[in-house]
Amino acid sequence: MKRTIGAVVCMALTAVLATNAVAGSVKKNAPRKKAVEADLKKIGGEHFPKRMKINEVGSVKAGDTYYHVFSGVLPKGGYHVIIYDNTPKYLGFYATDFEPTDYEEGAVLLDSGDGETFYRIPIKPSGPDPKTKVRLPEGLPLTFVAAPGVTTGGSKEEAAAPKVATGKKGVVAEYREWTIVRRGKKPIKARAIYVSQTFGSVTIKSEANGREAVIPMNELSREDQEYVKQFKK
Repeated sequence: MKRTIGAVVCMALTAVLATNAVAGSVKKNAPRKKAVEADLKKIGGEHFPKRMKINEVGSVKAGDTYYHVFSGVLPKGGYHVIIYDNTPKYLGFYATDFEPTDYEEGAVLLDSGDGETFYRIPIKPSGPDPKTKVRLPEGLPLTFVAAPGVTTGGSKEEAAAPKVATGKKGVVAEYREWTIVRRGKKPIKARAIYVSQTFGSVTIKSEANGREAVIPMNELSREDQEYVKQFKK
């Protein structure tokens, strides 16, 4: 009986060691920064805003694999948290006002700005989940924007490529500077992309944080109003 128990214990220890050996055998396979830039430029659109600068953040361990994180610094403010799997394959990004500067097991860390407080974006072993919305303490939501055709987070449905509005003569919406003019206030400049319009208003999406805003048409500059007319159905 003692020998039987000893054999069971021995087999259990062997299984644990074997599991640890498999986990330990997974090596980091991070892409080079130049390869990341090339991938994003090829996709274009909101995945690579003009003049975005890319920095490496690090490799996040999630379960028995790694996810590789890069920071996209936007020229007008704001960041993209760019994520690759260990293949390495580009999965998509989070748009945020806070800089991704560090990481821990199972998460990317965003600097709140004081150098001491960090906000956590979780990464599951199956990857970032498009269905999970990360909400920061300030109430700003972060939604994962998947790369075209990529499925992550264990979802069985293929993530759809982001829709980009098209207008007359084949014009395609792109990020540009908008001017919002409100009576009695200084004009507000914002880099955003056209999303849609209804009678008397237009919806635009911020390049810095991915949030949408509905703007009355009469609060747009004349140049913006002419631009919007191109997308009128």
